[in-house]
Amino acid sequence: MLLHLSGGCNNPFSALLYLHAALGPLLLRRRLSGVYLLAMCTAMTFVCLNSTPTLHAGNNSALLHKATLAAELSLIVIIWGLVQWFSTSFSHLRSEFAALQRQRQRTDHLRALGAMSASFSHKFSTPLNTAKVRLDRLQRRRPELVEDLDLIASQDALEQCEDTIRGLFGADLQAGDLKFDEVDLAELVQQVCSRWQLGRDDADISFASRQGNTPLICNVPQVVLARSIIDVLDNALDASKGDRAAIEVEVAVEAQHVTVSISDRGSGVPKMVKDQLGKPFLSTRAEGLGLGLYTVHSLMEALGGALCVSDRPFGGATIKLMLPIRIGAPI
Repeated sequence: MLLHLSGGCNNPFSALLYLHAALGPLLLRRRLSGVYLLAMCTAMTFVCLNSTPTLHAGNNSALLHKATLAAELSLIVIIWGLVQWFSTSFSHLRSEFAALQRQRQRTDHLRALGAMSASFSHKFSTPLNTAKVRLDRLQRRRPELVEDLDLIASQDALEQCEDTIRGLFGADLQAGDLKFDEVDLAELVQQVCSRWQLGRDDADISFASRQGNTPLICNVPQVVLARSIIDVLDNALDASKGDRAAIEVEVAVEAQHVTVSISDRGSGVPKMVKDQLGKPFLSTRAEGLGLGLYTVHSLMEALGGALCVSDRPFGGATIKLMLPIRIGAPI
């Protein structure tokens, strides 16, 4: 209205509208910015069509309203488009930076967990060994306790603690110490599944790759990733029902990520696990420590990927490990 009352498009200060065209994409969201651009072009059209044509062409004749309007609108749209592109690119960079910060925090948590595990294992191993030696000595001194249920349960619990401590000592999740290799993830997963199947007569595992023989190259720590896949397979076996567990493993590519889907026919994913995925010491089993999915989730985020859990339509659960594919690898 101010332009309309002060000469319209022929007002030399009409160029201030270009500043509005630049500020719109910066200060407004994408949809509102588009509405703002449309409103500004509509207002400019009204102003130019109702202005007195004082600008002149080369032959000293007055410029047509349409020529002035086309020039003004073109400049507004060009400025708006460039700033919109800059704003969108900056938002993407900011999102990527925030994601990298979250991954760094997760890596720091992994280092802290590793240090805590080492300290816990060291302090816990001495009283654990003492308790085990005393129980063995008590069993030798009193043969009538050989079949005592409490003593047997205590020895089994101590053995479980020993296995847990060995697992903590064997864990190698500190990102600074990981050894990364470029591997064909489909081939690695198939090898892990084949070795996991050995000696497990209570499980039937099937492997499939949607990409066929096409290599899916990822830069990952092989040993740690293989251990994570084994943990997920163990969870699928524990959750399965029936005499023989049917476990399906599938490798595919989804939006620059290689996905490893491990599915079972159990009772599905508990709501508590879905709501608190990524938190430690979360288990639905009485003898579970709740570190399996937490370790896998932390590893996936540290590698720039993700872990997804979902229920299957006809019963069971699917655990999906998503890892970024190496740029340039065939898809």
